[in-house]
Amino acid sequence: MLPKKRRLLASHFAPLQKGRLFSSQHFSLRIAPGKAGDSLRAAAVAGSGVARKAHERALLRRRIYAVVREVIPASAEGLHLAVFARKGAPALSFQVVRKELGSLLRGALRL
Repeated sequence: MLPKKRRLLASHFAPLQKGRLFSSQHFSLRIAPGKAGDSLRAAAVAGSGVARKAHERALLRRRIYAVVREVIPASAEGLHLAVFARKGAPALSFQVVRKELGSLLRGALRL
């Protein structure tokens, strides 16, 4: 889980609409630059269309945050990103989430 100070607030979502979009089979990733000197902020979004039960959505969000924390260094600055889960994502094991989302994040950050 990411600390609260590294999570995106609702007010940060508007600039993400102008950010770059990357997608895989089970996840979409939206990246936008943040303010200079601002630390990395991330959000994991799993709506009720992805999984009907709240505990399934919460588990998926925790897995997404764990992968973001693992892949992106804590020293990353000025970056806002949001990971949106798609249908079928809750059925994935953590190893598959780590592999798919990790490659998506690495590919997006390479640009």
